[in-house]
Amino acid sequence: MLIKKVILGLLSESPLTGYDLKKRFSSSLLLPWSGNSNQIYKALLELHEDGLVTVEEQQQPNKPPRKLYTLGEKGHQALREWLQSTPEPPQLQNPLLLQLLWAHQVEQSASRAMLDTYEEDLSEHVATLREHIRRQTTTAAADHALAVHAMQHWIALYEFHLEWVRRLRETLA
Repeated sequence: MLIKKVILGLLSESPLTGYDLKKRFSSSLLLPWSGNSNQIYKALLELHEDGLVTVEEQQQPNKPPRKLYTLGEKGHQALREWLQSTPEPPQLQNPLLLQLLWAHQVEQSASRAMLDTYEEDLSEHVATLREHIRRQTTTAAADHALAVHAMQHWIALYEFHLEWVRRLRETLA
């Protein structure tokens, strides 16, 4: 499960609580998860059971104890092995393409309106990524360079997709 590898990566930077991980996932431009608590806590439980992370309960006044997860040596080793392994080809799941399979069931004007909104949203997302890169490169450290390259990859993919959507809209016009 890829989410466990990403959690190992995040924990390699610093110990985190499940809530901290949820915030990292939901605020990230590069991580493809929404920050779903069920996924995160299930993965943390499995990582702990496998001996890859340790958990420390920290008491809080007038609150339930918080659990702080730390990457153990076995977890560092698992992360290093994953980082050196050959990745699988990407699995692209595109909701737009799935919607288009049955778009003939609605008025063409509704499909065009959906594509207009989709194009605007995608353009805004590209602009957000570009701004994030701009900020990263002004304070760029060596460890941020690879993240910038990853964002540039997503921008190129989104721009290709935007061009495809524009051609599709022209076809429907």
